[in-house]
Amino acid sequence: LSRNPRAPLRPDPPRRFCLVLLAPPGPWPVRAFNLHSDRPTIYAGPNDSYFGFAMDFFQGSKGSMSVVVGAPRANTSQPGVVEAGAVYLCPWAPGGTPCSIIEFDTKGERGAGELGSRLQWVALSVRSSCQACAPLQHWNAFEGEAQATQTPVGTCFVATDGLSRFAEYAPCRCHHMDAIYEHSRE
Repeated sequence: LSRNPRAPLRPDPPRRFCLVLLAPPGPWPVRAFNLHSDRPTIYAGPNDSYFGFAMDFFQGSKGSMSVVVGAPRANTSQPGVVEAGAVYLCPWAPGGTPCSIIEFDTKGERGAGELGSRLQWVALSVRSSCQACAPLQHWNAFEGEAQATQTPVGTCFVATDGLSRFAEYAPCRCHHMDAIYEHSRE
């Protein structure tokens, strides 16, 4: 068939597509994942500590399973620190057992004008090691009477070897200021 070049173009008639859904009408039952829904293990932390802010499973060096729980507003025994935050190790056992604090940072304030540890808001992540970070930790530099005010730098602690070895990692802290801090303490 040949088309007359002078004839007006007519659009093709619209095609209608039908979508057939091969599923029974809802509502559909949904099951949530829960490890022991008939006997849940309940962990609790200090009031107003935001206990449960972050959680993950942790397998110890001997294969024991625990839950690590972040509480970013928890008060700890660190000297000079208010609401440093804490990470709790909660052994996973039927009926539950008490949680204990993982002592990432036992030093607290490290000297006048050096680190501000108030309101650090420690949180955590767990993979092959357990890492807790304090994003609100700040750094303050003094030189004579001048100061750099409070610069938020944060810090992280990494626990390895079954939570027996700890290392601090603070890449935003300016280490070339160490001489000024040492001078300000004299």
